[in-house]
Amino acid sequence: MILVADSVLNDRDLTFMRELNPQLEDNAGAESAVGDLRSVKHNRQLKLGAHVNEVRDRVRAALNRHGYFSYALIPKP
Repeated sequence: MILVADSVLNDRDLTFMRELNPQLEDNAGAESAVGDLRSVKHNRQLKLGAHVNEVRDRVRAALNRHGYFSYALIPKP
């Protein structure tokens, strides 16, 4: 199932991410793929480095704040 939700990050988080973005490096997504998946993974992905924990914490908190995700993750009885 694919879920689409608008406005997950608040203005403060978006500002943080936009200011951080020029400082980040990226690498080929295939570098993190395993086995045969390397041949089909053609994306670029960020190396978060020293900021990885703060970025993950902000995204996790934003998802937890967003009611749609909370609702969508409840198991079906």
